[in-house]
Amino acid sequence: MRVYVVDTDGTKLPAHYYEPNARTKPDMFGKTQGYRCAPSGDKHNFSDKGLFYRKIEDLADHLKANRSWGVRVTKSPSQSLRYKEIFIDGVKL
Repeated sequence: MRVYVVDTDGTKLPAHYYEPNARTKPDMFGKTQGYRCAPSGDKHNFSDKGLFYRKIEDLADHLKANRSWGVRVTKSPSQSLRYKEIFIDGVKL
């Protein structure tokens, strides 16, 4: 299952998979590896409010059930949290 975001220029940005390292902030359960998503809203999108999912399928299921959440995507030179234009298997949420 593929999860990606379409950027303003039409580029497909895939969900970013975090490897464990010292620069990744832990989620609310202390995890530092996987695909990261976070809730929207004032101060809710802080790093420690987000969740990691090891499998892309689990991330997709979470995003389908929680449509206001965003996903971290790969965007050079750094990752970015996106809430709009999220696609799962080619279907826009």
